[in-house]
Amino acid sequence: MDSKGAIDKYKKLLSNNDTYTLTGEMDIVSNEELYHYNVVVDYKASDYYRASLKNKDSEHEQIILKNKNGVYVITHKSLQL
Repeated sequence: MDSKGAIDKYKKLLSNNDTYTLTGEMDIVSNEELYHYNVVVDYKASDYYRASLKNKDSEHEQIILKNKNGVYVITHKSLQL
């Protein structure tokens, strides 16, 4: 299935839910380097979400969080506080 087909399929499945969790893997190519990530997205109605991207090789994690106060990006260093 191509990406458009997957998105259309999941939009239909998720349209009746107030909350859901999606998990997957993502590969990024940058300057001929390949990076592998585990991705977990938690969604709650009112467009609140938490997206975690964790590098499979270095274990570096970045979190994108959206709540009623705004959108935040939490990096590996700030996770250690």
